[in-house]
Amino acid sequence: MDMNLLGQDQLIKEVNKTFESFKLCDSKLPPHFILNGPPGTAKRYIIQNLSKQHGLGFLDIEPNQIIDHGTISERLSKALSPLIEMGSKPSVVFVNEFDKLIISDNSKNGDVQNEFLNILESETIIVVGSHGKYIPIPTKEILFVFAGVFSGEEEINIDRLREIGIKTEFLRCVGLVFNTKRPSKTELMRILMSKNQ
Repeated sequence: MDMNLLGQDQLIKEVNKTFESFKLCDSKLPPHFILNGPPGTAKRYIIQNLSKQHGLGFLDIEPNQIIDHGTISERLSKALSPLIEMGSKPSVVFVNEFDKLIISDNSKNGDVQNEFLNILESETIIVVGSHGKYIPIPTKEILFVFAGVFSGEEEINIDRLREIGIKTEFLRCVGLVFNTKRPSKTELMRILMSKNQ
């Protein structure tokens, strides 16, 4: 699917600028961000394709990789281990359904935020390599995108995220918020017609 057909033109332009900034700053201060939006608004697709266009590695993390068994730090270390194969290539880590990890009745929600905060504030991430060997990865080479449907709201900002339980310390490290939108009927028709051609 052509990204121009998604009905997300403004969002794509803004996220594209963020990716350019990530590359231009030589990864010294990654502009980590939150990507909010309803299901079916192509959040992963957009980020994955922009990563490819910018020559960045791409890693997708799902909630079950972080909270199933063991401590959150152990699970997160394993989930991030594919970064080893990307070498020193700057990469994007897409944390899918982050809202489910942090906004719940689950007592681990603060732990998840704290573990990611530790990563964002550190110079290296320690990940599990082959044969259980721990390998450091420079965090300045990683752009984190935290995606989800935060509080079920289609438009959200930093202040609202704080109100619904995201820690201020976390939001200091992840200071940008982008919102996807549902495509209009016209945009949906355009997408369907392009698929039939």
